[in-house]
Amino acid sequence: MPIIDYEYSLGESVGIKAINVIGHIDSLSYDNNGKMFRVVYWNDGTRYSQWVYAWEICGISNYLEVENQNTTPI
Repeated sequence: MPIIDYEYSLGESVGIKAINVIGHIDSLSYDNNGKMFRVVYWNDGTRYSQWVYAWEICGISNYLEVENQNTTPI
């Protein structure tokens, strides 16, 4: 059986690009869809758990860097 290298690890915090929230990787999958990550996050008081591809999320340091660039001082 081959060894699969994943871009993110279980329990790692990631930024979810489409909705600009932080989530946590709670499961990894490799099947006919390729590598996928299940991300758990809260949005508007509701807990979600979604399977996403690596291109839909980013490492937390990259996410925070983008957020800081998009922040407008008051």
